[in-house]
Amino acid sequence: MSAAHGTAEPDSAPSRRTTRDGSPGDRRPHRAHEVLFLLLGLAGIAGLVLGIAAVLGATILSPETAAQRYLDALAAGRLDEAAQLAPTGAEGEDAALLGGPVLADPAARIAEVAVGAATREGGVATVPVAYTLAGEREQAQLTLVRGVSFLDLAGDWRVAAPLAGTLELPATPTDRVSVNGVDVTTGPQGSAHPVYPGVYTITPARGDDLFALDTPQEVTVAAGATVEAGLPFTATPALTAAVQDAVDAAVAACATSTDRNPVGCPFGIEIFDEYQNLAWSIAQTPAVAVDAAAGTFASDGAGRATASYEVQTYDGRGWEPASQGTAFAVQGTFTVVSGEVSVALTG
Repeated sequence: MSAAHGTAEPDSAPSRRTTRDGSPGDRRPHRAHEVLFLLLGLAGIAGLVLGIAAVLGATILSPETAAQRYLDALAAGRLDEAAQLAPTGAEGEDAALLGGPVLADPAARIAEVAVGAATREGGVATVPVAYTLAGEREQAQLTLVRGVSFLDLAGDWRVAAPLAGTLELPATPTDRVSVNGVDVTTGPQGSAHPVYPGVYTITPARGDDLFALDTPQEVTVAAGATVEAGLPFTATPALTAAVQDAVDAAVAACATSTDRNPVGCPFGIEIFDEYQNLAWSIAQTPAVAVDAAAGTFASDGAGRATASYEVQTYDGRGWEPASQGTAFAVQGTFTVVSGEVSVALTG
């Protein structure tokens, strides 16, 4: 068979793809480069993320920064913000002095706050802090705990417990007093209130015309301190009159008794014969002097009561009228609840 019609020999060179214009088109090296560039890009992004996380952890999310923010809120009187940064756990009456306008006066707040370097142990940090209060430099420590944020690469720090002290109010005959213009509950057993570091001025409750103070009582409470306030109340004319009215009513109630020695009352007599139909009358109730701080009162003069009754005749066949008069004094305690005065006679 001739060469023109012979069987063609296979081409030993590998086939190559061509583009539409006929040029070689093998794309495998380009794909390798793309993968390499993609990996390098992801590594760069990861490095950037780690760098941002490191910056956040060292600055924005550091325990020192969190402590500074908290102290700044207290120093500016932003107590609601401070309570969000470090929840107090107090509710109702216990929270009365931890928010609102209680530290509205800049002179009552901490100032010149400073934050030291944190000591860390795992997810807990201790930060030394300092501040000026009422002209005195005070030292304290804040404990912070670490949370989780931003892809779990950096933790935010939060104040674990508020910077606070305790203001103790002594036993008083009234159920309300005012602390820096905020009315709070107190009473015969006294009361204790958590407070932020500050200067607290105690006065009779707003609208209270029964009690007075010669000078407002000012108390400075530093962080971690428990301070008891003195309340040397004096009685206003309105309080003395209210106690006198309550004593008059109590004595009048005693006079409704038919006993010769009424229980819980300041007067009584001895009758050695059989008697009946005893009735008391009050000629005069003693004036009272009031100790507003102690919540007590006592006679400032004498009262006079008379018992009228019938005694059995000597022959036992009838009854004849008799009477006895007696002087008496009063003493006791008083309390004021919601502006209403009540008394308890003693002795």
